Amino acid sequence: MKIKASGWPWQSVDGHWSSELDKTTGEKYGWNPFVVKGAGRFGGWWAFKLGITISSSARDIILDLGIGSIRITFEKKKDAK
Repeated sequence: MKIKASGWPWQSVDGHWSSELDKTTGEKYGWNPFVVKGAGRFGGWWAFKLGITISSSARDIILDLGIGSIRITFEKKKDAK
């Protein structure tokens, strides 16, 4: 199992092309959920989002919690040989 957090106020904006355009690469997302930096906290220029997304194989679960998200990925077991 892997767990990844992204878009939280203390995390930095990544180097996506949209954050290069508005010069926000490396800035913190901050606490205001209505300020869009780069492609937004959740991609697609979303500044605020609530919800749960589950992949069709149920291997990925994404919890969007308003000001950040948590992604849980369940990896396949490797056969012991």
